[in-house]
Amino acid sequence: MSVNDLLYAYGKTFFAVLEKNHANIFSLYSGPLEMLASIENHIHVEVRKLYPGAELPTFRIIQQDDNSLEMMYYSDSSMYMFTKALMEQTFAHYHENSRIELEMVQENGTQVRFRIYKEPHAVS
Repeated sequence: MSVNDLLYAYGKTFFAVLEKNHANIFSLYSGPLEMLASIENHIHVEVRKLYPGAELPTFRIIQQDDNSLEMMYYSDSSMYMFTKALMEQTFAHYHENSRIELEMVQENGTQVRFRIYKEPHAVS
């Protein structure tokens, strides 16, 4: 298994821990795009209160509207696939469909552009 595949699998599993131990945070947001847009200015602020000195990635919003979010990810740890898994699980938590594209700005994964789209629900 590659490191990225392992990080992705870990992100999927770790999300369940977040849902169990921090369920209240999800009720603060109306949906996944709103929650993901708040990572830097709210969620990571709260994480740093619980875990001072935690080395967290930085996120910068490039563009946002009702159906999409474009953000830059910056991290020396290059755990962008962990991040992608958390993003996908956030959509699943809110019972919404998504399409998440990533663009490697730095080949080593320290800078990645995420384009996140809220997709319409499939009609049965």
